Amino acid sequence: RSSDLDKFNIKIYEYGEGALFYFEENKVVASICVVLEVAKILKSAYIHQIKCAKDITDKVEIIRKLVEESVNISKAKGATDIRLGINKQEISNEEINKLNFKIEYNSFEMVLKDRCKRNKLLKLKSLNEENKLRYIDIYNDSFSDMPHGNLQ
Repeated sequence: RSSDLDKFNIKIYEYGEGALFYFEENKVVASICVVLEVAKILKSAYIHQIKCAKDITDKVEIIRKLVEESVNISKAKGATDIRLGINKQEISNEEINKLNFKIEYNSFEMVLKDRCKRNKLLKLKSLNEENKLRYIDIYNDSFSDMPHGNLQ
């Protein structure tokens, strides 16, 4: 699928290093994504987008292996704050309980159906010494409750 291939072309997953696939008989039966873009700078990584084929038999064990490998990759990239997000449409509560992982957040996939522009674009200003501190204040206020939410 092209959406799976796109994971190799974007920075958020370090151009494919954060896209993991589980194969059975030369067929992908499960996948997971790791946001590695901020691992070195903010020491954070986010594991999400767990997808499994409907007919796999050892789903919980496969997910466990994918998550464990995701954690290893995250640590190798410098992350110390590693968070796991679950999409409950992909994994049942019973399966989550069998995993015995601490779920940090829920993961949702959003689809933009209407791409029509409704408002004027904002005028962008370049970041410079005069406005840098104001930007940091606004950023920190906006994202203070997020793991990556503090700029210095």
